[in-house]
Amino acid sequence: MRPQVPMNFTPDVKLLFGLFVAMTLASFGGPVLVGFTLWGGDSPNWPPDRPIEWVVVIGTGLTVLILMLAILVIGAKHKMVTPKDKSPTPQTPDLAKTDNHV
Repeated sequence: MRPQVPMNFTPDVKLLFGLFVAMTLASFGGPVLVGFTLWGGDSPNWPPDRPIEWVVVIGTGLTVLILMLAILVIGAKHKMVTPKDKSPTPQTPDLAKTDNHV
């Protein structure tokens, strides 16, 4: 059974899904791309010796940061409000008000 969602909660599901896919690709594929880029230079050690290596390292970091901020902003903007549970909560009986005498 699907959970009830309030009518005022209307995030763009395709946008959120796209952001999460992009974040996954950037967070897993970014380090691989950085590794391949660093491997191709004169020295595979740190710091990078070619400008393209710096561009890839900084670009990958900024891409992950921008995607993370976008996901957090959309999540904060569209907080999902869970419907209140209509079932009664168990309460301890007030023994002073009961007429159960033994």
